[in-house]
Amino acid sequence: MEEYSQTCPDCLDKTRRYLSARRYIGALGLLSASLMLFYGKFQSGGSVIVSPPLQLQNHDLNLQEEPTTTPYADHCKLDRRFMPNGSMPLILLLSFPGSGNTWARFLIERASGIYSSSCYNDAGDGSDGEPAVFSKSDPCERQTIVTKTHGWEILSRNRLRVTKSRRRCHFDGAILIIRNPYGAILADFNRDRGGKTGYANSSDFEGRGWPRFVNTRAVSWANLTRTAVTEIRNILIVFYEDLVTDTPREVRRMMRFLQVPCDEQRIRCLTDATGSYKRKHKDLTPNPYTELINETMDQYIRNTRKLLKSYHERPLPPYESGKRETTAKQQYDINT
Repeated sequence: MEEYSQTCPDCLDKTRRYLSARRYIGALGLLSASLMLFYGKFQSGGSVIVSPPLQLQNHDLNLQEEPTTTPYADHCKLDRRFMPNGSMPLILLLSFPGSGNTWARFLIERASGIYSSSCYNDAGDGSDGEPAVFSKSDPCERQTIVTKTHGWEILSRNRLRVTKSRRRCHFDGAILIIRNPYGAILADFNRDRGGKTGYANSSDFEGRGWPRFVNTRAVSWANLTRTAVTEIRNILIVFYEDLVTDTPREVRRMMRFLQVPCDEQRIRCLTDATGSYKRKHKDLTPNPYTELINETMDQYIRNTRKLLKSYHERPLPPYESGKRETTAKQQYDINT
């Protein structure tokens, strides 16, 4: 080394500086490796995580952030399917007309991913651009999640007559949607005079037509509930007002009854799932329900409340006149 220093005095200093730098870089490398090992253990709860080496293309480091993804990054899941023939129980989606049956059917399809069926010719052809168009299916084939009916097709405790195919088959249970008859009968009258989502004209409430319509429909409303509660053993009661107020909760109740796992991403998508089936609210002035009509309607409501109580079903909300469209949630505890 001394000979080397004599022949090249500056070379020895350069060599020493080079060796010192090598030792310094080596120490930094060991320290960095130790820190990475400690961080890996901390992140994995004790097990070492080995990260792959960073790959750079032509030394060009792209620092653009990756797009943020959420369950809502894509459109809400609307895919539905038919189940194999004979694989599903035949569960009725039962209600008095004007009680939100079509809307409930839409919600159940969207939550479960399984098509529903109907006793009527109301599948739809997609001409209105609605993405959740109902698809045609014979209920007796047992391929669908629920079957829409207003009760006229029920022959006995567990037999159903399908109007469009004239077939008869056994059913296994029902979801009964009950709506305040004041709201349901008015909605049915609007449908009768104004179409699926239209309204009756003010002149339609004049004369004897409206009172006769109410009296006939009030009897039907009470009889349907009596038939369902007394004749169908496997039944779930859903109040329309609760379905409007807390749609996800009531849909979960229906999914549990149908023994279908809840897909929470689908449930979250129900907040704006009205489809084209809900009639927008419209205040009527003056009130078309007279005091004489109210007396008759309230008696049917009280009788129905006693019936549900005697069968240990969910109590009927305070539907009497002056309390129309009251939400059941506001008055009673919900048994879930």
